[in-house]
Amino acid sequence: MATLLTRRTRVLLTLTGALLVVTSLAWALTSDQVCTRIRNKINQKWQTTSLKVAVSPYNATETSKGRFSAINVAASSVLIDGIKLTGVKISASDVTLDLNQLVRSNQVVTTKRKTGHFVARVSQSDLNKALTHKKNTIQNLQVVLANGTLTFTGTYKFGLGANLKLEGRLETPDHYKVNFVPTRASVNGIPLPAGPLKIVLQRINPLLDFKKVPLNPRIEKIIISGGLLTMSG
Repeated sequence: MATLLTRRTRVLLTLTGALLVVTSLAWALTSDQVCTRIRNKINQKWQTTSLKVAVSPYNATETSKGRFSAINVAASSVLIDGIKLTGVKISASDVTLDLNQLVRSNQVVTTKRKTGHFVARVSQSDLNKALTHKKNTIQNLQVVLANGTLTFTGTYKFGLGANLKLEGRLETPDHYKVNFVPTRASVNGIPLPAGPLKIVLQRINPLLDFKKVPLNPRIEKIIISGGLLTMSG
């Protein structure tokens, strides 16, 4: 009986060792391979132009743990949620990626970082192009960006067609989603009731969601001026 248990123990140890070897080999990525995987993941999920990804390693030991000195992503444009972002720059220093997710699921998951920076812009014209694809009860929906506010106009199917006007600002409650928050809402100059307004906002928000963007860029500031929306963090 003891001999049988010994044999079983040896088999289990052998299998465990083999599994550890396979796992370590699966995670034996170079910084160039990590760079390629990040680039491929971005291009697979979003439409980009002039995408550049740079991964700066510490050393082979830290790379095997998924830890890097810096990772930088830049693109002339990125299409997210149907909205074209330009001048996109995302960076993180002393950043650690989940290699298990990267190797097995092709997911870029940041588990730790020391600092992170982010900037992206959306023009009024590009935002209006995206709004034409939003499924809602508002026809001819348009937006004007000026002086820190957004003004939406359109024809709202509330009984008979009526002129809708929404004025407000942008907020990012979780630093990832960008939501429109109205300060004024009217139909034909009459205040829009809370119920219909809630339905309208559900169709509009979120305008953007960066939760699944690599390196987890956090939005700390939104500036609206001269027909341009600039997000940074």
